[in-house]
Amino acid sequence: MGRGVRQLIERLATRLWPGFETVTGRERAVRTGDLFGVLYAAPLTAVALVWLAAVTDTTVLRTSWAPLILLFALVYALRRLDFISYTEIERGVHASFGGSAEDMVRWPAALMFGPTALWMYVFWRTFSMAGDLRRADSLELRLTAARSYAVEIGGDTLAGIAALMLYYRLGGIHPPAGLSLPALVPAILATAVRFIVPVVISMPHLLMTTRSPDLGFSKAAMPKVWKFMWFAASWPLLVAPFAVFATGLYAEKGVVAYLFIIGGTLFASALAHRMSRFVELSTDRGRELRSLVQLGWAVADIPPGTVSLETLLDEYARGMFAMCSLNVRLFPDRTLLNDPDYADPPDDVVWDWLQAVGETLVAPARHALPWGETPRSYGTVLVPIQHTETNEILGGIAIRKRVRPEHVDDIVHAAESLATQIAAVLHGEEVYERTIHTMLAEEELAVAADMQASLMPSKAPDVPGWEFKAIIDSARQASGDFVDLIPLSDGKWGLLIADVSGKGVAAALYMAMVRTLIRTYAFESECEPGRVMENANRRILSDSSDDSYVTAFYAVLESATGRMCYANAGHNAPYLFRVFDGGEFEELRATGIPLGMLEDSKWEQREVVVRPGDRLLAYTDGATDAVNEDDEPFGEVRLLEVARHAALLSPIEMRTTVLDSIKGFVGEAEQEDDITIMIVARDDA
Repeated sequence: MGRGVRQLIERLATRLWPGFETVTGRERAVRTGDLFGVLYAAPLTAVALVWLAAVTDTTVLRTSWAPLILLFALVYALRRLDFISYTEIERGVHASFGGSAEDMVRWPAALMFGPTALWMYVFWRTFSMAGDLRRADSLELRLTAARSYAVEIGGDTLAGIAALMLYYRLGGIHPPAGLSLPALVPAILATAVRFIVPVVISMPHLLMTTRSPDLGFSKAAMPKVWKFMWFAASWPLLVAPFAVFATGLYAEKGVVAYLFIIGGTLFASALAHRMSRFVELSTDRGRELRSLVQLGWAVADIPPGTVSLETLLDEYARGMFAMCSLNVRLFPDRTLLNDPDYADPPDDVVWDWLQAVGETLVAPARHALPWGETPRSYGTVLVPIQHTETNEILGGIAIRKRVRPEHVDDIVHAAESLATQIAAVLHGEEVYERTIHTMLAEEELAVAADMQASLMPSKAPDVPGWEFKAIIDSARQASGDFVDLIPLSDGKWGLLIADVSGKGVAAALYMAMVRTLIRTYAFESECEPGRVMENANRRILSDSSDDSYVTAFYAVLESATGRMCYANAGHNAPYLFRVFDGGEFEELRATGIPLGMLEDSKWEQREVVVRPGDRLLAYTDGATDAVNEDDEPFGEVRLLEVARHAALLSPIEMRTTVLDSIKGFVGEAEQEDDITIMIVARDDA
């Protein structure tokens, strides 16, 4: 578009939007593009509707109202079974596209009954726009809805009428003469016009937006922009041949054959609808997990005070939540991240409420918020950032979800994990200022085998006189089990094995949070496993609204003496085998309930001595609960029997023997839970 046109549109936008002069970047490009789209397409829409009214045959309405109503119902059903696809144009910038198979009904209806059937889409799109306007809570969103309506109705209706005029000129009749190629040639040519003309009509708006100097896309991003637009424009062309075939089938075989094809289309649309939702969720959760893992490793690798938290979040949290606005603030007024940059930050009343209440808020669109607002176009998630020791509300995370705003629950776990990581960074900075011996706790997360492996110690520590062997055999990609070996001062080691309730992505997020908290408090209370459990438990309950809980065994081992202090939070009792005492063993039973259940829980701290030659076997319930094809569990008795004999072997052989015994018992049965085994062995001398 010419510079003069753009300047004219911007002058008009200045009158519509107070403060438009201060709007810059992509928001300015989108607003001017939408305004241009309305002005450009409104006359086309008016012409299209007048033309459609002129060529409408009321006789068709009187004689064929029943099938038209049926077809309208099918259009409604297919629209309900739509799919949404979006792609990342640049880091943190996503473009979305929605589609459906409704043209399998709309265009055949026009070929069967003439231009009168085109009113179906006009009525449906008008009804849809009314809903969009009702949900829109800003002038920008209402203009976007109007632009979409004008471009789609104008382009689709003009294209439909023009295509039918060509169809008549080529000798086409309603319905077509049959399924033969000569009978369908007029329909094929008309269909080409029907699907190409809307693309041509929408091009001025697309060019106006994409060529705007305010859009700010890099040259590397433009191919992605055009590729995405090509996909969005070409989707109807993929449906076109099937629409012509369905029309011919109706003409030759009758309504039953046509409805059979449409039934198959409905089934395929339902599958595509569910699959697109699954892919969307998987992609979003994967992106969130990657951001959290990368942020966790960056925090662990960078000494406190060398890189600002703003820089870290800009690097690793920007673009974490697709099609959402993300604002992270520390009270009273320090903004850590506003993503995207042009998004309006939440009003002060939002932060005042979060600071006063200090609870996670999850509110879908059209849900009344505690401060009196009822947003119609977006869902809201608020998560407090709390001090790890005092639970003081330091700040918060505010997310506004505009795509599928009714599904805000999807992002709560990731938002809470991000808040926990931010709180851990702040706590680490405090600890670093008090003592140079305190390290920033590592924060790790896993969604697949490689991520799970990254949470395991990269290799067993080289401790004279000791061997450590551990393995996690995950039942699913995202595991709820984890082990850790924590290097403490003066030759002490923290030994941790734990199991998060639940499976999948939620358990993985929860696992990363718990592991980070225990590591943090392990450095603060090196010789007090019970206190580590208490501090971690309080933080878990304050940080998460999840009903999950964690069983955990945490011990501090003095490598020089073999003295081991431990606390057991409802975890399976590890076995300490006294190899040189005739196979005797001790059970290190629970000293308290699992973490994440009751706020004021206490854990008794106990002590044992690991003597030369002794073997400690720690495991999760996946080992004893593993069932065979007869649904019989492996059980503690079998585990103990296998382990007592295997304790005479080397640590790696002992671990392998125990795991192989469980696997052999399970046989071909499906593994229902993660199996985690940790062996701690003291040399004979």
